Amino acid sequence: MKFCKLENDGKILNITEVLDSDTQVRNASSDGSYDTPGDFDETVGIKFCEKITGWPSWVAITPERKGRAMIGGKYDKEHDVFVYKKPIGFTSWTFNYSTAKWEAPVAFPSEDLNAKYNWNESNQTWEAWS
Repeated sequence: MKFCKLENDGKILNITEVLDSDTQVRNASSDGSYDTPGDFDETVGIKFCEKITGWPSWVAITPERKGRAMIGGKYDKEHDVFVYKKPIGFTSWTFNYSTAKWEAPVAFPSEDLNAKYNWNESNQTWEAWS
């Protein structure tokens, strides 16, 4: 399981992989010991990461979370989504939290799906090329 080390503002500083057994709730076995692994628990994994690193802010990369986690990107706690870095040169684009993607202010052309397009930031248009 992978966990992101977060700055206070949600910026991803590092991505660490830990053993599944370090993210599982321990179930009591018949003899009263707690060595039988259980299901994934994000809180258990976060506490493990905190313990081994001394760093207080972590979040798990799980299939349920939208977006791509990457160093330099961010985790938006309010929307529970990873926001990867904005593409360079695409200043007009905005992040769509529902799709977890950066989107142009003008919809991508759909009339010719075989055509290839580039975004022209200066003109705020999609331009076909071959």
